[in-house]
Amino acid sequence: MAAYQLGESYAASVGVPVRAFSVVLVLLSSLLAACVTAFAGPISFVGIAVPHLVKHTLGSAKPLRVLPGCALGGAAFCLFCDLLARSLFAPTELSISSVTAVFGAPVVIWLLCAATAGGHGMSCCETQKSRRRLRCAAAAGHCSCMPSAAKFWRSSVRTVRANPPFIKTLAGQLAAQGGAVLLDGQDLTAYTPNARARKLALMLPHTARTELTSCFEVAAAGRYPYTGRLGILSDADRQQVHDALCLVRAEELENRDFARISDGQRQRVLLARAVCQQPEILLLDEPTSFLDVKGKAELMDILQVLAHEKNVAVIVTLHELELAQKAGRRRSLRCAVRRVRCAGTAGRLCTGQYLCAV
Repeated sequence: MAAYQLGESYAASVGVPVRAFSVVLVLLSSLLAACVTAFAGPISFVGIAVPHLVKHTLGSAKPLRVLPGCALGGAAFCLFCDLLARSLFAPTELSISSVTAVFGAPVVIWLLCAATAGGHGMSCCETQKSRRRLRCAAAAGHCSCMPSAAKFWRSSVRTVRANPPFIKTLAGQLAAQGGAVLLDGQDLTAYTPNARARKLALMLPHTARTELTSCFEVAAAGRYPYTGRLGILSDADRQQVHDALCLVRAEELENRDFARISDGQRQRVLLARAVCQQPEILLLDEPTSFLDVKGKAELMDILQVLAHEKNVAVIVTLHELELAQKAGRRRSLRCAVRRVRCAGTAGRLCTGQYLCAV
């Protein structure tokens, strides 16, 4: 559930069976709501107000803390409201829903005001139109990734809407329109979610809104393939998270709220989450978007370290051709833009002939 809070794409990239988890979550929520309504009747605002009050009281959104807190807090809240309903105008009894509304409605109004004030995030919905526009080698034929000899690959794509489907097709989250994506000679769809997450990590632009989640907890979501369903971290897991944050130069952000840091810092923490998976292949979609010059240079430098020192195959989609030219000067550069497909060194492709075609 901690990984799911970062968005479905991130949850799927660390091995969470998103569809099955969503179905189970809806069924359990419906069953609990039906049981409470059958025994106590409809009680308003409890399910909305109590979880947010508990999260802010505990100062954390970790499911292992919030779920027991919601059970105890909800029971205490309902008992308190029931006591008021029975004793406030005794012997006349009020409906418990009228009392819970008195306390719950201000909480809901506060949440709406907070969402309006801070609702600057982008939508994480993906349209079918962007999928139809995708025309890439992974969908048209066979794309084979051999991580044993790690190389620093670049893919320069013009249409922003086509990038997430391209990357997600390589990551196995979207079905290819034709052909197959091979990893170590095996079809990517043949891997279990956990096995795929240990070989391949995905970093997308962050659009999900987090609440009371520290940077350490965001990075720790990358350990899900190794911790199991409960996500309980061992000392070795915590050390792995700390090492990943140090690698991306974000160790000072460990205890900071993820929603209250800059875009450049957020990108580094998300990269640390991907590094925590200990992948052989790292896929990144527009990692330098919305970053200043310093942030772009630092991020590309970290990717160079991962490629050359950690032996990780790095596949990046970029709009900044100058970054691709600088970072991939002696490496292979791949271009797939609509019908333009070419390959070669950065020095050869970043010339007038190819740039005009792009």
